[in-house]
Amino acid sequence: MKTINSPNGKIVIVIFSFIISLYLLSENSHPFLSCKSENITIKKDSIVPWQVPEISSIADNAEGTEIKLGKSIFVDTYRYIGPDVKDVSKRFAGTNMDCQNCHLKAGTLKNVFGLIGTYTRYPEMDTRSGKIINIQERINNCLMRSMNGKAMPEDSKEMKALVAYIKWLSIYVPKGTRTEEQGIPKIQLLSRAADTSSGRMVYLGKCMTCHSEDGEGALNIPGNIDVPADSMKRI
Repeated sequence: MKTINSPNGKIVIVIFSFIISLYLLSENSHPFLSCKSENITIKKDSIVPWQVPEISSIADNAEGTEIKLGKSIFVDTYRYIGPDVKDVSKRFAGTNMDCQNCHLKAGTLKNVFGLIGTYTRYPEMDTRSGKIINIQERINNCLMRSMNGKAMPEDSKEMKALVAYIKWLSIYVPKGTRTEEQGIPKIQLLSRAADTSSGRMVYLGKCMTCHSEDGEGALNIPGNIDVPADSMKRI
């Protein structure tokens, strides 16, 4: 009988070990390798149309109630987590701004920081911090930077409601797909000097409501809803 220490015996062991290794590396056989990590590749044909869900589609249950609360917080942020709310522990926003002051029409408009499809992008790399963040951290970034406030606990009623609403906005954008109308479009710069007088007219008609006539921002006072926030200077 040939022993394991013989040349032929060693060859058999090597071949057998190689076969076992291939078997263990198969994604369906190894207990630790069978759970594949999610690898999302965005292709041109992965783009989906901008589609806003109908409010009437929200279910009449606990989840639907949470989504509706999230929309209310999004539209009237200052009433729920603003600097003047009665419950001091709920004062997460530092100004009387609302989320939809920047994300227009409750986050549903194209090309103005609309949120259709935002939920399915997270977790995502945050270029400012250089780390991967979740949707809750992104919301808190808005509270702390754009609204001069503080982070809201991820397990708070208000945070859960906002996340539920943003998730609902993305029901037509599956994971691994995207829309082309998120954020703001790139502007083609002029090859000539700009007309400042024409620019002023555009500013007065489109920008003054939030930034005020002289660009100083509006005073942060209770009830100042349509013309919100001195922090507009910080955005």
